Amino acid sequence: MEKRRDEDSGAPAALRPKRPFVRMSGPKPTWTDDEKRSLSAQAKALAAKLGRALRPADLKRIKIPRRSFFAVKAQAARLGLYPRTRRIQRWNAREEQMLVLLAGKRKLGARSIKGRGFFSASSDHAPFWADRSVDSIAQKKRRHGLVDPKRSQRAKYAKRLTSAERKKLRSALRRNPQRKSNDEFAQEYGVSSSTIRRYRKEWSIRQSWHEAMQLPSSREKRKVLVEETRLRNRARWKRQKSELAERLEKHKQSLLARAAKRGRELEWRVCARCGREWPKTDRFFAWAPKRQGGTIIARYLRRRCRICPRKSS
Repeated sequence: MEKRRDEDSGAPAALRPKRPFVRMSGPKPTWTDDEKRSLSAQAKALAAKLGRALRPADLKRIKIPRRSFFAVKAQAARLGLYPRTRRIQRWNAREEQMLVLLAGKRKLGARSIKGRGFFSASSDHAPFWADRSVDSIAQKKRRHGLVDPKRSQRAKYAKRLTSAERKKLRSALRRNPQRKSNDEFAQEYGVSSSTIRRYRKEWSIRQSWHEAMQLPSSREKRKVLVEETRLRNRARWKRQKSELAERLEKHKQSLLARAAKRGRELEWRVCARCGREWPKTDRFFAWAPKRQGGTIIARYLRRRCRICPRKSS
């Protein structure tokens, strides 16, 4: 049975996304001598007809049965039928280990890796790796299985604005920058808010914090946020109050058992708010200062237990 391609990659098993096993059709048969002769003859005839050296785009006119354009292009490069525009720089083991660390453990994208100075000729570590493009880094990430499949699918099918739409958006942002928020522009053009923010940054049409807060949508968001915070705080206070009541009740039972064992009586105090009876200690009632002329002259235990001053729902 065929092995999955990911098993031969250099990425650790924990970093490779789980994908369903799909049986491939297997490698294509090697080029025969007749196919190579046919490719050479067609390439030379095409070069003579054009009167110049072949370019990669010219190879689309060459037809070899059961061979794709990319297969023809790769074989033509091997045979030296057209000059290569760039030299292939293969990845070494140190580069691949660094890529696995950056993209696998630190979850960095290809642009982030390139932007931080890695795989760049101007970097301090330039002797240890070649100058890689963003496309080269992204392709190597895909081969190692270090790409998030869901994120790749979202990026693949995300809407891209045309030149006319970008021109219209730019004029709208410049003409009317303070009446609509980024979310409203994103909903109108069918893109995300981050895309609108990126275009604002690219075109130098940024909004200040004060301008953004004056938008009606920002005010509505602020109201919703305040209400959510209020409800969340009330729920937290209620939870803390119940947890404190449980701890005090356990401490109360332990004091009762200890007093019964020693044959002593506890001094009790009733809470003035909730009416619960607790032992008269600072564990159940907080100390309060008694002031006279701005000076603390004494202190006493409050009449309310430690549960009651806490806010509740």
